[in-house]
Amino acid sequence: MCGKEKKMSWSVVGECITGNAHIRNNKPCQDALKTYQVDDLGIICTLADGHGSHKCAYSDDGANIATSVALSIIETIVWHHKEEELYAMMRSIKDVDLPKNIEREWKAQIKALHLNKKREPVSNDKALYELYGTTLLVLFVTKYFVFAMQIGDGDILTVFNSGETSWLIEPDIQYGTETYSLCLNNSWKYFKNKLIPISKDTALPVLFLASTDGYANSFVSSDEFLKIGKDYLEIIRENEIDYLKAHLKDWLADASKCGSGDDITFVLVYNAGIDAFFGGQKRYEKKNNR
Repeated sequence: MCGKEKKMSWSVVGECITGNAHIRNNKPCQDALKTYQVDDLGIICTLADGHGSHKCAYSDDGANIATSVALSIIETIVWHHKEEELYAMMRSIKDVDLPKNIEREWKAQIKALHLNKKREPVSNDKALYELYGTTLLVLFVTKYFVFAMQIGDGDILTVFNSGETSWLIEPDIQYGTETYSLCLNNSWKYFKNKLIPISKDTALPVLFLASTDGYANSFVSSDEFLKIGKDYLEIIRENEIDYLKAHLKDWLADASKCGSGDDITFVLVYNAGIDAFFGGQKRYEKKNNR
């Protein structure tokens, strides 16, 4: 256990929207999103972005399976270990065992799905997995630690009380549309991760944000994209969280329409106390400054 845990209650808001270009071309959404609240321990979020190219004809299924597999594996780890054991467990499996298990289970489920749906025969496993190619992002925020993991593009960000926003996992330098994928041979080797223990001395972000690349690609630059951290923090400070929940889907749709045209999946994980504190403080100030 990593020192005395800070008192917090993590909550999550997220949406997965079909991109404007896919709507125009009558194509299905290639993104997937799953979230799970682990009692009072924290939040598990899994996001995926199917590649959507001609070679990846079923990548929407690949993305859905990826989010389900990652969520199920981490959920199983949680339920089979005591809370105070989880940090040590995640530290021991994060680099090899966890990504290997995700790759192995994803590929097993891809084979089963392809067979059950009686889709076209494929000459070899490499070609089969490519049909379902997808990225994957994982964010697991608890009162003891923060764990992030990803293969391929997408963004996982931290936002501090000042509004300062940065990547929790530094993005890869990409060329064109190429990115790492679960469909690769030994794809577990291409996962990146970050595990941060939380103690009473930890300078903890107030928000964690995760999104598929359709969101960042809707901005003119990385610097402009990073401004969303401060923007979302201000929205929570100025309004109750229900306001964000009510408008998030429309905001993401507008971002796709005016930007990349791609599908966008976005998750915001926050300490529920900041809504009550910051929102209540702002509303109090407004009331007393009339």
